[in-house]
Amino acid sequence: MTGIEKKTAAITGAAGGIGQAISRQFVANGFRVVGGDADQADLDKLEAELNRTGQIVWSKAGDLREKSYCEELIEYSVQATVTSARSKVWRPTLGILHIPPRKRAFTGSQQQ
Repeated sequence: MTGIEKKTAAITGAAGGIGQAISRQFVANGFRVVGGDADQADLDKLEAELNRTGQIVWSKAGDLREKSYCEELIEYSVQATVTSARSKVWRPTLGILHIPPRKRAFTGSQQQ
């Protein structure tokens, strides 16, 4: 494991699907993982399962649509990194898209 020893990855959506697969892959490659998700029960299961393999995995449940949770998850990840590792990776697997309203409405016909 060249170059990844003692790194911590913060992964959102870690309780299931792609986020869970990414969490498992990071753990398999020697990373410590901080998992974030809205589903505390599934986070607890993942944390317990991966920690049984001798890895270091932490979890913090919350809603990524809430700015305060995002700030808490980042702070939690930084603290986990400070106490156990030297660097970290942030891997969000949930995206929130904001499309601003158009400045000009489309009329349905355009002149060429």
